Amino acid sequence: EKNNLDVVTFDFDDTLTITKPDDDWGVVEVGPNEEIIDIMKEFIKKGTKVYIVTSRVKSRGAGVPFGPPEARRSTPEEYVEKYQLDIEAAPIYTNGELKARTLDGLGSKLHFDDDPEEIKACERAGISTHKVAVPYWEAIGINEQYSMFSKGLLTERQFIKRALRYLYKDD
Repeated sequence: EKNNLDVVTFDFDDTLTITKPDDDWGVVEVGPNEEIIDIMKEFIKKGTKVYIVTSRVKSRGAGVPFGPPEARRSTPEEYVEKYQLDIEAAPIYTNGELKARTLDGLGSKLHFDDDPEEIKACERAGISTHKVAVPYWEAIGINEQYSMFSKGLLTERQFIKRALRYLYKDD
């Protein structure tokens, strides 16, 4: 199937990276999702046009503007350089918007993402998807996630996204 795909797109947070909850700072990056990075490299090796498309806001690319160095999260550009990802163009930021319209404009035939909301939007746009598992977040119960939200460790959007992941983890 990889040979028949002209354009494949990848989300960044919790797709190319792995994060986990942290009581002090909300979310910390654990490291790269090497399995997904290897899949991305295979597509590139076969001549597929590959893009990274993130819903991050470009001006806040690092994810966490304050806190200790260990709370800082990588940028897509850092991953491109560090893992020598020969992608088609610089990472694309949708600034909080769903990615489906951007992916459709790129001609994406397959999108890798962890977010059920993004996956459903892609499927409505006719883009095939692969849901990436998010082990640390899917293992946390809804009550713990709500507690993090009520303490201000997660924004409302982060809580809703993680709650959806938890509720649809078997889909």
